[in-house]
Amino acid sequence: MTRPFTLPAALMFASIIGLPASAQAPMATPQDPPPVPPVQMVPPSAAASATAVFTTAEAHAIRDYYMEHPDQVGPAQAPGVAESLTRGATLPSRLEAKPVPDALKDKLADRPGHEILIAGSVALLVESETRVIRDLLRDALPPAN
Repeated sequence: MTRPFTLPAALMFASIIGLPASAQAPMATPQDPPPVPPVQMVPPSAAASATAVFTTAEAHAIRDYYMEHPDQVGPAQAPGVAESLTRGATLPSRLEAKPVPDALKDKLADRPGHEILIAGSVALLVESETRVIRDLLRDALPPAN
């Protein structure tokens, strides 16, 4: 019983006996690469906001600051207001939010076009122009007075 040649053996045999390249078995070609997806255009404000989040170090700095200065925690918010805050939502007008103290602001990253506000026990990273909430830390502060 004879065994058929495998492709590498057939190619090696063809090159040994001197067959022209056109007579040799065709080499396997790689598959076409997958298509490249189109470039998605992102508005400048959305591109800047994509990186506008609190870092772990900032979360610790905020929590530590208010643990050392519980007298600077603002009043409690109306029931349900703080719970309704979500990323991407517009800051409600009825929310009593105040900027963080300068001593804490110095410990946090500078984000042009954004401000950090405190509302009850929630720390908010808000776009200054649109008032859109980009990030929030729930229970970042001790319970409000």
